[in-house]
Amino acid sequence: MINVKFQCTSDSQKKGEEKKLSLIVKKNYSPFYAGLACKEIGAAFKDFPIKPKYFVAEEKGEIRGFAGFMASRIDYCVYDICRVNVEPKYQGQGIGSQLIKKIIKTIKSYQGIHKASMVMLTACKPKFYEKFGFKTVSRYKRDDCLMVLKISK
Repeated sequence: MINVKFQCTSDSQKKGEEKKLSLIVKKNYSPFYAGLACKEIGAAFKDFPIKPKYFVAEEKGEIRGFAGFMASRIDYCVYDICRVNVEPKYQGQGIGSQLIKKIIKTIKSYQGIHKASMVMLTACKPKFYEKFGFKTVSRYKRDDCLMVLKISK
């Protein structure tokens, strides 16, 4: 397994980081989704009321993957995981699993009004997320599905 250093993005993150991250989305999906990802990730660096947080997996200063999460706009005890992406040539080496574990651990650490009750995501590879305890609650077109991980209180 690759040794990965995790960094949580913040306002101090250098400008242009969202473009590097969206290039990974482009490799995994399409230019259209890369454009959407660039805008969404860019929101993490601006004055957005509910800021997404991203963990970036790096090796020797090179980005290998990233994943984000944010509190739901409807219920602050529900969190959405978004944009889980790993460079294609580094997939299957545990980077995605490390990112998901890091996000779940971070979400579980929140207390007070932000104490998590549930984590949601839309997945095209449900088997990957099932190993972390996520359950499918709804299916969409193709292989996409809505998945939920309940956090015990």
